[in-house]
Amino acid sequence: MAGIPLENEQKSAETIEDTGIPEYNNNEKNVTVAPYYSTPVTNENYAEVKASADGAFRTKAQSLAESMGLSISEIRDNVGGYTFSEGENSGKSVKEISYTVALQNATDEQADLYAALLSDLGYEVQETGISSKYIAANEADDNSSLEIEIPIRPIGGDVETLPQRLAAAGITDFTIDNGKNVIRVFASANLSSEDISIQAHSIVSAIGGQFDGTRPAYNYSFSKAQFLDSGARESIYRGWLAKTDLQSGQGGSALRADVEQALSAVTAFRQGKVTERSAGTGLGAANAGFVSPETAAVDAKYQADTEKYGILHSGADTLTEKDWDRTLADRTAEVKSGKVSKDNAAASVEALPKNKLRSGRIIPPRPF
Repeated sequence: MAGIPLENEQKSAETIEDTGIPEYNNNEKNVTVAPYYSTPVTNENYAEVKASADGAFRTKAQSLAESMGLSISEIRDNVGGYTFSEGENSGKSVKEISYTVALQNATDEQADLYAALLSDLGYEVQETGISSKYIAANEADDNSSLEIEIPIRPIGGDVETLPQRLAAAGITDFTIDNGKNVIRVFASANLSSEDISIQAHSIVSAIGGQFDGTRPAYNYSFSKAQFLDSGARESIYRGWLAKTDLQSGQGGSALRADVEQALSAVTAFRQGKVTERSAGTGLGAANAGFVSPETAAVDAKYQADTEKYGILHSGADTLTEKDWDRTLADRTAEVKSGKVSKDNAAASVEALPKNKLRSGRIIPPRPF
């Protein structure tokens, strides 16, 4: 393979090995979404920030795939760096965690819908979600991207060293894939082979001795991505709902409920309502992504029940049967009246320490 001269941190001559264009799976689509709307990561908070979202995000990613009839081959966590190109944060660079979900045999339309749903329901409502696929070199055009990929040693909990070195070299848009232990930098798909080598040289020079193996290597791929902002996602949901209204059998009831919930979430987001996960108790903490008017109403009622009937939150040791029966009856009535969804009501009930009734009575299944 071709290589170019390199001086590493020890100033000894090396070469960067070009391992060429790797094989890719034509049937695989990649969806990349950050769980948090605006939570930069540092060495100090990385473990806590990742642990807080990891389980809930992965569970939601799996359940959404199941409701769409899709298969996930893997879910990888990343540390990504990007620079705002517009708005009040224009020019500001941030680091955040994200996840890449590899979908098997999904159509472009399915991958876009899945990326949209995960952006709005995964954890916190996002500015943008990404649906992408790898393409052959001869399919690349002005709307495609080039991904330069360099194997690196596992970063562990150090999310600052590599980004700082890259930033010093003027590289602020990158992805550190912790699943494959590689760093990816995106560039124009129109670069020549020589320009690709120069870019790879810059990246390896920046990361110094962090590359994996006895000498640095790189490969590159071409990809095409859809960047789904809130407007695009709202359009996807409305189009899907209109289509399913006309064509029976398009998606199950679970998927329709997901799409309707996501539409409510992204609509609230576009109206400038709450985007970050509620830090409160009850339904707000269990509901992913936003606090809708319906959710806020249930939270308020839950709080009123707490004060009126002595229902306690997570610190409670026990509940009286009256407490439980009253709350369950209220939630059931709200579902039947259409005021709140089954998922919202269930989340509120699940927040109760129902396994600790003072009488020891076995709790029956929820009626909704």
